[in-house]
Amino acid sequence: MALTYRDGVMFDEHFSTLLHCPAKATGVYQVPATVRKIGIQAFFGCSRLINIHLPENLETINMLAFEGCRHLTTICIPESVKSINYRAFANCTGLKTIQIEHEKPIICSTNCDIFKNIDLSKCTLIVPVGSRAAYLSAPVWREFGSIVEIGEEKEVEKRNIEKRKISGMAR
Repeated sequence: MALTYRDGVMFDEHFSTLLHCPAKATGVYQVPATVRKIGIQAFFGCSRLINIHLPENLETINMLAFEGCRHLTTICIPESVKSINYRAFANCTGLKTIQIEHEKPIICSTNCDIFKNIDLSKCTLIVPVGSRAAYLSAPVWREFGSIVEIGEEKEVEKRNIEKRKISGMAR
């Protein structure tokens, strides 16, 4: 297989699989629109990335793809994604918000451990309008502390700001 590099990131020759992002990557990374698959351990140890924008045509997030991206705070999983594999987001301990654009939850076996070592009770899952009930009953997804529909997250943030203001005055 021929390899291609762009800005230090390794891809297959067709730019359809992202194979490796160097651990020294920082800030925000935009995965090219041609990418359909995030390879095994592609972002392993990229602990200085805070946001990764996934393309609209992405289909597969392979095992351990984002393992150890501990400063990654949010991720948006496009509707085109068909599979998220074993421990894809393991040890992404800074992850607080996941937006998923699927109306029906992606089926994950409970032993898939997609979010290993992440306290999902402190995370928000943002889902399409009308799909909250499906996520509340789906394995893995139901573990999130807050599941809100697109648009509601702004209301939740306003309430949280108000709670912080009130608790700050109570001291």
